[in-house]
This record gives sequence, C-alpha cells and structure tokens, in this order.
Amino acid sequence: MKLLSFQVKHYKSIDDSGECVLASDVTVLAGKNEAGKSNLLQALDKFNSDKKFDITDNPLEKEGTPEITLRFKLSIEELEEWLTKLEISTGINKDKVAEIPVVVTKKADNTYVFDSPSGSFTDLLKDGEDNLKKVSDEKDSAFLKLTDYVDDRGLIVPSLTPELEVTTILLEGISTEVVSTFPSIPPEDQEELKVLLEDTKSKVLAYEQLSSSTSSNRKSFLDSLPRLVFFDSFDQEELLPYEPTFEEARKNKAVQNYCLIAGLNLQEVVDTTDTQLRRKLVGDKATVIQGDFGEYWLQDEIDLFVSTSGDGLIFGIKEKGKTYEFKAQQRSKGLQWFLSFYLLLKAEASNKQNIIIVDEPGLYVHAKAQNDILRVLTDLSKNNQIIFSTHSPYLIDPTRLDRIRLVIKNLTRKIDKKEVVESGSKVFELSSVHTADKDTLTPIITAIGLDISKQLTFAADNNIVLEGISDYNFIMGGLGMLSKTDQEKFKDIHLIPCQGADNIPMVISLLIGWGLSYKILLDNDDKGKVVASSLTEKLQVEPQKIVLVSSTDNYCIEDLFSKSDFNKYVLDKPETYESSKLNSQVIPSGKKAILSREFLNKVRGGTVKLSPETKKNIKSVLNNFLV
Repeated sequence: MKLLSFQVKHYKSIDDSGECVLASDVTVLAGKNEAGKSNLLQALDKFNSDKKFDITDNPLEKEGTPEITLRFKLSIEELEEWLTKLEISTGINKDKVAEIPVVVTKKADNTYVFDSPSGSFTDLLKDGEDNLKKVSDEKDSAFLKLTDYVDDRGLIVPSLTPELEVTTILLEGISTEVVSTFPSIPPEDQEELKVLLEDTKSKVLAYEQLSSSTSSNRKSFLDSLPRLVFFDSFDQEELLPYEPTFEEARKNKAVQNYCLIAGLNLQEVVDTTDTQLRRKLVGDKATVIQGDFGEYWLQDEIDLFVSTSGDGLIFGIKEKGKTYEFKAQQRSKGLQWFLSFYLLLKAEASNKQNIIIVDEPGLYVHAKAQNDILRVLTDLSKNNQIIFSTHSPYLIDPTRLDRIRLVIKNLTRKIDKKEVVESGSKVFELSSVHTADKDTLTPIITAIGLDISKQLTFAADNNIVLEGISDYNFIMGGLGMLSKTDQEKFKDIHLIPCQGADNIPMVISLLIGWGLSYKILLDNDDKGKVVASSLTEKLQVEPQKIVLVSSTDNYCIEDLFSKSDFNKYVLDKPETYESSKLNSQVIPSGKKAILSREFLNKVRGGTVKLSPETKKNIKSVLNNFLV
C-alpha cells in the first residue's frame, strides 16, 4: 500500500497544512527553523494506532481539535486479497477500484473514519456496515414483536423489557421464562410464541455474526495500513556497546538492529559452545554489514569490527592500516550519530510496509557526510517511502526538485492586490510559492547552484528555468526514457520550475543576483512571446539564453510528444483521440500538474515506452542547453 498524500489539521502550530502530495520515493519537507516541520512529522507519527492524541497536541492560537488524514493507493494484489477475504468474487472492476484512493482520517478521540471518494475499496467495508444496520433493524423488529405478543397476553416474563439490548445469551434465559408460561396459555399461542422466539434467535445470531465479521474486517484493514516509523533523535542508548555479555546483547536495541541487518542469529551464537565455530558464525556475518556500511560512510576508511570473547561480543571500529579498534563512544559525535542512524533505519526498512520519517537528519555531521545520509535515505526509498525534514542544502538533490515541499509559517500572499496572511504552518510544492522568504528558499537555491565537488564555488553548469512544474515533470520523464548515453550527456542540466511564465523574471533576477548561469525554456505561444520580450527589455537577458520549445507557432511543451504517446501515457485516451488538435490544446488546464506528475511516476514505474519521434523532439530541445 502506498501513501499518496497527507493533510494535518488543528495540530499545535498547524491550523490546516493543506494536502501534501508525496513524491514517488523521497519527500523533503524544507523550511527554516520554527516553520512547523517537526510538528508535521510528529502529527504523522500520531496517526499510528498505538499513539494517542492528548491535550498538548491541541492548537494554541485557534479553536479546533487535531485530525490527520492520509490518502493511500492499494495495489491490485492487495485489493484481490481483500476481495477474497470479504468473499466478493463478481461485479467488481478491480482496476477502477484500485485507482481510487483510500482516505483514512484519525480524529482527536483516536477513532478512524473512512473519507474515501465514492467507488473506493472502503465503500465495500462500508457496505458491510450498512448491511449491519439493516440486520440490526430486523433483529430489533423481531424482538419487538416478541415483547408485544407477550404483553398483549399479560404473560409475566421478568427478563423481557422493550429497552433491553438483546443477545443470544440473554435470549436463553428469556426463552426459559417464556416456556414456563405455556401452561397458562392456549396451544395456538404456545406455537406462535415458539415461532417468534426462533425468529428472534436467528435474527440476533445473524446480527452478532455479521457484527463480529464487520468489526474484524475494519480492524484488519486499519491494522494493514503502513506503519509510520518516526525518528527524531539517535542518542547514546542506541550506540553499539563495546563489550556486551550475551544477556546484555539480547536486550540492546543497537545490537538487535545489527544482528537483523547482518542476518546474525544471536541465539545460534549463544548455543554454539565451540569457540572456533562461534567466531566463524560471527565473522561471516560481520563482513556483510562491513561492506554495506562502508558504501555509505565515505568520510574516512573504517570497518565495523565484531568478534566474540568468552560469553559476550565485542563491537569496535577499525581504521585502515591500524591493528587496534576503537569503541564507538570514542569516535566523533558525527560518526556516532551516523552509525546509530544507519542501524536504526536499515533495521526498520527491513519491513517494506514501513514508511520512514526522519526529523532533521544529520545535525551532528559534517556537510559532506550529509551527502552520505542522503544516499542512505535514497537507497532505502527503493523499498520504503521516505519523508524527512531539513533546512540543509546538502540534503537536497538538485536533480530531484520534485521531492521538495516547502513548509512555511504565516505566509503572506497578495490576493486582489491585498496582502493576506495564511496563518499557521502550511505545506507547498516548490513551484506554487513565489513569495517565500530568503531563509526558506536559500537551501534550495544553494542546492541548485552550489557544487560541493568544486570546493564550494558557484556552479557554472546549466540551470534551465521552466514555466511550471508540468514542464519539469514532462522533461524529467522524457529524460528517463532516453538511452544511457543520452542521459549521461544531459546529466548536468538543472531544471528549475516556476509557477507560470509570469514568475520567470523573478527567478531570473534571483539567479542573476547569485551569479549563476542560466537559460530559459518557453512555450512558443502568446504568453511565452510576451515573457521573452519582457526578459530582453527589462532584465537585458541575451536573446540566445531564451529557447522556445519549437519554431512552430503555438507549440508548447506538451507538443514535444507524438499524438499517440501523449494520448496513451498522459491523457490515458485512445491513440487517435483528438487527432486534429495539438496536445497542448486538449490537455485540461486545471489538470496539467497532476497528469504530468502521473506521467513521471509511470516512467519511474517502468510502464512507459516512448516512440522515436518523441525522444527525438526531447533531445532536440535539450541540445540547446549543452555547454
């Protein structure tokens, strides 16, 4: 099950975060201190069933109680498993149902509510609940007939009262009392009472069985939701101890994580009395984790060392060329933090259902080591979705700006020429905010224009400013479909999406002020021509820095695609759909961002095969940006 988005309301500094749509693998919540990043992640942690809201979670400045809404997508395989469990085999369009998100909201009273759009899987669970209401009404009706019949005949049945919540157990006692009255009533009334009793029993039994299965299905589904595993610190208690006894090792979380990652069966080691064999068992598994850890920690050449000694283990760190080992506690705070971070996250990521959430990773490590952290998180995202917060440029991949979500508190916007403050912490896609302050944008700008490998000099590489996020998604998707040779040729291109062509001059001003190189890609439509004119006249941009997607009038970014490719992979239409019109004329303007993002996700999911025509058009445009 994949998490598509989240929304937080009335939680601490957050009045309404707005819907935060996640990136396909890693989502980065970027923003300055006190923006509300930690509160967002803490709120996500509270969605777990074993976490409870309390009074400290309530907003301080506004009325309201917390609620967290998550939107999930079921795979076809997961849907089929649930249909089998619910004994539903016909009348379901599985592909259609799987496409509709499952929306679950946790309320302040720690209950869960299904808010999914019509037609989603949770409608099937609700159908069971609706059917339960019907069966409950039938049960109540049967019981009322029984009580009315007994009252009309003036029979004394002490346990039988109209307000009673009847159960099969209570009915046993009621039946005994009713039968005891038979000598005082005619045979025909006895027979009628027997029929009413049996009907009530069957209705109550049916209700109890359905109630049990409905409650069980609901609980099972909620239990099947991915767990959000939240990390906000990696402290001394999570460090590998130097020389733990086997008994201490069993109880130590860091040792447990080490054994899980390395595939080391600690009980097998304990049970092995042969010293040589015990060392071999430990040594064989130690090489597994040594190589894996070494691929991530690139600051110096070290090995994690583990061996046995008597009735315990020894964990140490060896430097290349030295024979003695250090305790983890004797190394730098940065290495201690990274080691704890590595062990915890790798262990939790072994459960592919877990969604990993990390608050401000890398506070104790050097800037270059933060790149190692990013590589760990990116690698884990192959199997687990990752969400982390940061205000560090070194944890932002400049080639993956689609991962960034800005967290801004009390954003000021201009609406109808009036300044309006959106109070509280909110989440925005990078392309949707052009009034964020410098402190918020600096990490992103730095990541785009700063090349660590060039000794902190400003990059002279290609920054390409685009009109919007849809342009970014389409080009990134197209790049992903080119040959390895072509991808290598264009690997140094940095794409910077704006929120519409009108915002390009602002971004260009920023790049000029930072002394960064740039070029601009515009649609060859009326808006593109107006912006091109404004750039050359007002900002003195050299004409050769402005590139149009095509020399043909009215061609836009969407028109780089062949008609069949665009219809099939973007619009999800027949290949001949609207064949007489340009792609840019038929794509719904309000859905460009969504459709382009879905196209990019399809490319990354391996379900797209672009035609030579489309690839040629994309390469032709990108060739304009090669140095």
